[in-house]
Amino acid sequence: MTRQPGPRRTHAATESDGDRQPDAESTGAAGEHEVVRSRTAHRASLAVLVTTQLYVMLSGTVVNITLPVMGADLHLSPADLSRVVSAYILAVAALLLPAGRAADRFGRRRLLLIGLAVSAIASCLVAAAGDGVSLIAARVLQGAGIALVQSSLLALFLLRAPAGDRAKPLGLWSMATLTGGGAGILFSGLLTEVVGWRGVFFASAAFAALLAPLCAVTAPSDQGTRGTMSRRDLPTFVVLASGLTLLAVGTAEAGHMGVSRPGALVPIGAGLAGLLLLITLERRRANPLIPLRIIAGPRVGAAQLGVAVLGMTATGFFFFLSLYQQQVLGDSPGVAALWQIPLAVASGVGSVYAVRLGRRFGSGTALAFGQVSLAVGLVWMGRLKGENGFGDEALLPSLLVGAGLGVALVHMVNAATAGADRQDAGLASGLTSTVKKCGGVFGLTLLSSLAVSESQRADLTMSRVQALQEGYAAAFTTLGTLVAATALLIPLAPLLGRIMPRRSRPRTTGDDNAPSRT
Repeated sequence: MTRQPGPRRTHAATESDGDRQPDAESTGAAGEHEVVRSRTAHRASLAVLVTTQLYVMLSGTVVNITLPVMGADLHLSPADLSRVVSAYILAVAALLLPAGRAADRFGRRRLLLIGLAVSAIASCLVAAAGDGVSLIAARVLQGAGIALVQSSLLALFLLRAPAGDRAKPLGLWSMATLTGGGAGILFSGLLTEVVGWRGVFFASAAFAALLAPLCAVTAPSDQGTRGTMSRRDLPTFVVLASGLTLLAVGTAEAGHMGVSRPGALVPIGAGLAGLLLLITLERRRANPLIPLRIIAGPRVGAAQLGVAVLGMTATGFFFFLSLYQQQVLGDSPGVAALWQIPLAVASGVGSVYAVRLGRRFGSGTALAFGQVSLAVGLVWMGRLKGENGFGDEALLPSLLVGAGLGVALVHMVNAATAGADRQDAGLASGLTSTVKKCGGVFGLTLLSSLAVSESQRADLTMSRVQALQEGYAAAFTTLGTLVAATALLIPLAPLLGRIMPRRSRPRTTGDDNAPSRT
């Protein structure tokens, strides 16, 4: 009984082989159509995700050109304008790690769509803002939405990349990242002249609203089961966000009132205490959210400090460059945007050729080359008098800044994540991005205070335009000095490691519990 079904099924199969030959051909033709359809869907999905990355970069840069017009319309001081930028960056920095963990838990496509919705609503609120307080609050909400998008987007993008062949998709990703900043500058500059700064943010909201349904249809779905959120993650998130916020507030107050005032000392002290508490909590966990081992060692620590300085440079330079163009040189938003396109191109070219320079001369030499170019360009910008047009006096130093920033950032980030194992590579990258954004927040606050104080000091003997030029020149020079100082960090890091106490060496080899506590 049990043997008969087997031969019958085999016999039927052999008889049907010849009979089904035409059907196999038709099935093959249908299969070819399916392959073509699958490739088309794959390319459409990649195109939508790349466009979404372009939107992320655009959202971070559209405000730069619109700042002077926005400040004049809402009667904002230079310090208020710096808060508009810092609030956005701080929101992204504080929420990037929590958003990444939430994306692992609840699904990346779901978090991406929520982030686009939040960003679109926040852009409308920015456009409708009537004063500085509502504007800054809307920028915080916009930064929260972008953090949700950014934490999910790269993972979804890699899910669409074919296994073992990610070079071409990642090339498209890099292209979107590099061109997004320049597109945001050009987009905001030209649109500000046509419909005003509010129209820029309404258009950004429409862009996000258009992307959301396209992402819902084309983005790969994931079950969100790769990670779980521990109960001990929530205190870590709260302490991290609170510590960064308090430090930002304290730094801003220190720039306005001085470090010795209680209004600055209290939030700075509370913020530092919060970050120390965060380190203590993470060291006690067997599976910490932020494993401190990924930033252990003097070389990696020095590179993280260098990343913070480069984040400060990127944020501060583009902030003051736009003000310099429009308030000192008298350029319109559209003209200012056009002059910044060569700078964006130089930055992109520097990023692309950074790897080639590293292969030919070594990563350390390429990093030093980028830092020297960046420092020279910034100091050169600090010596400008603002008496001629941008093309005559500022184009060449801005190209040096762009190319140097592109090269230096690639190799500094590489050095900052060098201490991470393969399993910690994603977390190290996220932590480095947070450090970069925090450097931009705190640096911009201090630089804005420096520029204001220099301008006020020069007001007694100079015109308003000349006073503003003195303030912006001081900011550029300070950035150049900091970059030149950090150029010594990586070469001196091994020497500092030898000078440091050697107690850690016996501890890592003799104490079995030491690795789990780091």
